[in-house]
Amino acid sequence: MKLPRTAILLLRGVEGCGVSTYARHFKAFFDENNRQKCDIFALNLSVGRPDTSTDLPITKFSFDEADELVRRVNEEYDLSLVFSVPAKNAKEEIVNNYVERILEKIKSPKWLINHDHHYLSIGRNADFENAIKACDGVLCHSLVETKCGFVRWMKKRDINTRVEKLETFFHVPLVSNLVTFDKTSRLKRLINASRAVAWKRSSLVLNLQKELARKSFITEMIGFERSIAGY
Repeated sequence: MKLPRTAILLLRGVEGCGVSTYARHFKAFFDENNRQKCDIFALNLSVGRPDTSTDLPITKFSFDEADELVRRVNEEYDLSLVFSVPAKNAKEEIVNNYVERILEKIKSPKWLINHDHHYLSIGRNADFENAIKACDGVLCHSLVETKCGFVRWMKKRDINTRVEKLETFFHVPLVSNLVTFDKTSRLKRLINASRAVAWKRSSLVLNLQKELARKSFITEMIGFERSIAGY
């Protein structure tokens, strides 16, 4: 299968957490298979922990360079994936104009990847409704309609943009030290890899530890240093 030349857009900047990780694995798959180019572009904003993603080859651009970004995306790529949008507390110029200056001017197919699960996270996205409407479709991690989830959020606003499920994706070589396909030596292991903050609900894994231990599972908790220190 021939893959499209793909541009990944991080319009919130390099956060250094889950969005960056998904971009890392996505690009690594393209690079290892050498099937087609996949490049990451990020607005040059100060956000999150970008120092955790220094391994990622990222082209940063200022909002003043938005027109040049759009020109390049339209000429060099077959598909655009919008991994994040600016936060509401970004500069007013960006908040008020990024949809019109960037998203609406991209001519190639573009899909917004919604990595957020809860109203509280979705509500931090600037002009999110119009960003969705400017895209050809949305990919999200779950299509289940929950009280505070994305599908319910879409329905309340009568947004009719096409929505499809985004599959969990890992480029296996990047996690080869954590997984094995050798059934004879495979350990019974449960790994929770996330930021150790309360709203990530790591407590669910902690509560399972005793029961899993009785069933000979090895349980591990992997988290970012910043979050563990403040947990």
